[in-house]
Amino acid sequence: MSLTIYFVLIETSGNQNYIFSTNKLRENVGASEATYRVCSQWVLEAIAEITRKPLWSDDADHLKTNLLNSGLNPPIEEDDCLVEVMVAASGKALLLTRQLNHAQQIIEKVTLKALKEAPGLDVCGAIAAFDWQQDQLAQVSRRLHQEFEVVRSLRPSSELRFLRLPIVQDCRTSGLPAADIDQEPDEVVAKSNVSLSKKNWADYALGNQERKALGNQGHKIQGRLPQLVRDTGYRFVKSTNELLDQQLQVEWLAVIHADG
Repeated sequence: MSLTIYFVLIETSGNQNYIFSTNKLRENVGASEATYRVCSQWVLEAIAEITRKPLWSDDADHLKTNLLNSGLNPPIEEDDCLVEVMVAASGKALLLTRQLNHAQQIIEKVTLKALKEAPGLDVCGAIAAFDWQQDQLAQVSRRLHQEFEVVRSLRPSSELRFLRLPIVQDCRTSGLPAADIDQEPDEVVAKSNVSLSKKNWADYALGNQERKALGNQGHKIQGRLPQLVRDTGYRFVKSTNELLDQQLQVEWLAVIHADG
């Protein structure tokens, strides 16, 4: 008896350009955070609406535990399993679903959320149907990635989302049409939706949003990035000025980008 399964790929494109389209370190951090969340948090939240089983966790260790928990993330061959998560990492998610509409629903929710909350981030998805009893997953994976490249090539560039009138002011950091003004330490500057969203995601990455919500009680809250270096003897600085304030005699600062 054949069993039709749907292999789903959701992936971001142009990550380097999206993250480093500005020389503002805070926006680089925020763009990296949005790239991480789109195929982890947003995908897992879309799946939870179908399965009613929460998988997402801000803590990386808890997230790994949830994904390895067969009660929360059962294998697709189990009769009551609707969605199995194979990969949910920064910029890429691989899923198995039993129903086509569930696969389409997940892609729709994730891409729509990206349009609203991370403008400028290019993300899309593809689906490949296969017979669970007869087809080899490795071959299906190659076919799925080929289909993804076709889907991506047929989509307009994300830059076409930001058309402008000649009178619209340029964003100070991205060069895109400005959408609002932003208060920086020394001045008020015009910013695009892309830059504003990156700055907002930087607050989530560093834990600033949670600390603001908790007030004086939130001083111990750490964001996802500071948690990565906990117990290592290192800490995240608030800005590059902190490095320069240490009286280091340097002419260059390096930005290290680790992309898996």
